[in-house]
Amino acid sequence: MQSRYLRKLRSLSSKLLIGFIINTFGCALFNTNLQAFEMVHIGFGQDKPPYVINEESGLEIDLVKAAFATQNTEVVIRLFPRKTLYQQVKKRLDGASSLTTKANDGLFYSTPYLVFFNVLVTKTENHIIANNVADLAGLRISSWQGASHLLGPELQNLIHQNHQIPTTYHEVNAQTQQISMLLTNRADALIIDRNIFRWYWLKLPDTDKFEYNIHQIFPRTSVYQAAFRTEELRDRFNAGLIAIRNNGT
Repeated sequence: MQSRYLRKLRSLSSKLLIGFIINTFGCALFNTNLQAFEMVHIGFGQDKPPYVINEESGLEIDLVKAAFATQNTEVVIRLFPRKTLYQQVKKRLDGASSLTTKANDGLFYSTPYLVFFNVLVTKTENHIIANNVADLAGLRISSWQGASHLLGPELQNLIHQNHQIPTTYHEVNAQTQQISMLLTNRADALIIDRNIFRWYWLKLPDTDKFEYNIHQIFPRTSVYQAAFRTEELRDRFNAGLIAIRNNGT
């Protein structure tokens, strides 16, 4: 069952990822005068399978490596906690995957190419009703790093404002901790990408698997870009994205 799920997920994710490539780049992307890069160091957020499994594999890693391969560029993978990824590319890396644009920060952002599906997950046995973010008041929530800043003002208000029913909210770097917290009843609900949750759930021993509910209370998708320290490398990556879309990689 797991192998069929992963094959289906890889096919679906590939279509979704490539589907967000925007075909509006000028001839400058294919300028043969651009200096060739033999090797680039790219940072990725760690511990988010099936997108990033380790330094060798994952849907996100495969996509970035494939795009650069069309440009005769080898990628050296570096894994970091999500909260430090932005600073790593500002200081020392050539680029970083899975970031969102920040205005006037000196970095060069690619076309959007990566999609996450943020959902709320609860145990069926707990009978939690969550039709909107306000319904999370009073729950113990475990989420991924940065979610409170990227999933809208309603979630920020829930976390930071005083409520008659206090909410416990905790962000973790290692998303495997989220599954453990829900499994052991240390959290009532998870904010997590549905594919990441499914990956970890399938890894659980059969005796630990539990019935769960998926609540679609956040924007259905979050779209991310890569950030680079040079415009030339950004353009090279964008050209690679177009190339792999055109050749069906």
